[in-house]
Amino acid sequence: MFYQIQNLKTKKQLASATKSKIVKTIKEAGWKIEDCKIVALDDALKNGFNIKTGNRNKRGRQFLGRSK
Repeated sequence: MFYQIQNLKTKKQLASATKSKIVKTIKEAGWKIEDCKIVALDDALKNGFNIKTGNRNKRGRQFLGRSK
């Protein structure tokens, strides 16, 4: 299970793979814990979902049909 950390002031996102590393990840980025929203992402979203950026498109797939 992944945890998505979103800074509500700067609208940037980080990801953490475990619950124990959430605080460490926030402090490494220099953010305050009060400014962050933490959402647990279940494994169903893992396929086709880039955790760090929030994009659903896999890199390089958008040009797959045109590259022939």
